[in-house]
Amino acid sequence: MSHRDNTVGADSFGVFSALRSLAWVVTLAACVGPAGASDYQVLSDRAGDTRILRTDPGGDGPVNPDAHRLPDLLSISVGTWQPDEPDGVDPFIGHWDRDADEPFLRVDLRFAGLLNPPGFTKVDSKFDYDPFEFGPHPVFGYIEFDVDRNVDTGGEGGESDSPHIRFLGVGARFGGLPANLPRALYDRFALDAGAFDRRCDEEPLVRRSGEEFHLALFRKNYRNHIEVKKVGEDPRKFTEDEIWILYGEWLHRAHG
Repeated sequence: MSHRDNTVGADSFGVFSALRSLAWVVTLAACVGPAGASDYQVLSDRAGDTRILRTDPGGDGPVNPDAHRLPDLLSISVGTWQPDEPDGVDPFIGHWDRDADEPFLRVDLRFAGLLNPPGFTKVDSKFDYDPFEFGPHPVFGYIEFDVDRNVDTGGEGGESDSPHIRFLGVGARFGGLPANLPRALYDRFALDAGAFDRRCDEEPLVRRSGEEFHLALFRKNYRNHIEVKKVGEDPRKFTEDEIWILYGEWLHRAHG
């Protein structure tokens, strides 16, 4: 894993390293199943297809596309990782191995361009709003994993975790519904604000995404510890060629 090739890595202990290319994003979603004969899978996304969808009245909110780089997700790699030293300093030194003796989950997100970790947003309601704490191009959101490829198992039940900013809550806002998804999911996307009625047993079933767990990219999840391995001119801003490691609670099991 290298910060020079715009890769972000995550292991099962919730350590993120080389955040050269995190982006401003609301929700990322990937339906990922068993790797089959491969040690890992790569899910690719078309380059140059990002755009902003404003919801702030009058379009005068804090996000300016001219000043804040939009996300351009290029790929997600996910699989079984075997660190050379599982208890060592750098778990990213190792190799993909689905038959690993001491397996780690590894997820690499690859984006285009220089981006940075997120500051506190309104989702982090107990903290002061400061999304650009570490630079003008932050990322926040979710990467949802449907491990068993069954959309009827897993999801966010009850009133939990703000479904209006999750995959089924925002997907239709991009002008249509995503392609190549299980048929059952198409009836669960929110098509207007009336979908968020705080009940999980009424149509549309926006909380029943089928996810078993997710990675949550929010400042509150690493508020206790940031280790700067290589620093630029401003130690509080993430700039080109820097390496930061963020320790926190990233990997969440679904509630439903």
